[in-house]
Amino acid sequence: MEDVWRTAGGLLALLALLGARAVHCTEAPVKPSVRVYASKSEDPKKPHRLTCNVNGFYPYGISVRWFKDGQEDPGVVSSELLQNGDWTAQIMKQLSTTIERGDLFVCEVEHVSLDQPIRQEWRLEASESARSKMVTGVVGFVLGGIFIVIGLVIYLKNKKGARQFNNCEPEEANFMN
Repeated sequence: MEDVWRTAGGLLALLALLGARAVHCTEAPVKPSVRVYASKSEDPKKPHRLTCNVNGFYPYGISVRWFKDGQEDPGVVSSELLQNGDWTAQIMKQLSTTIERGDLFVCEVEHVSLDQPIRQEWRLEASESARSKMVTGVVGFVLGGIFIVIGLVIYLKNKKGARQFNNCEPEEANFMN
């Protein structure tokens, strides 16, 4: 029996040396962290995939659901519950869907460690390069409009001035007399 306790003590010491955190059944539940991200399919005919990654929770019982514009979406693919090695776990829920501007997606996580569910929102946002291209286009359009107005004003002033001088006949000048 002494060998069993010595082995268990050695295992706990090894875990402590490696920096691992041992979670026991009597320890308080550990709250999950939630991260939501999107990955676009290379094929435009295929839908986007939204992933809800829930990590670092204990005990293992957890509920993860996807909502699109307030309605639960049943088209969810789930990974298996994976143990992290420190007695906590992680799970991924993926939603394959079409995304349009204005759609609101929510990954909702319920766990015994939480007073209320975690609701992580995701919306389609323009990328940084798309924003910079749009700003460049708007600035170009405004500058082009300014130059057209300035050019038109100059043209009309010159045309009006030319009309005044068209009525005048040049006098004959005799420079030899």
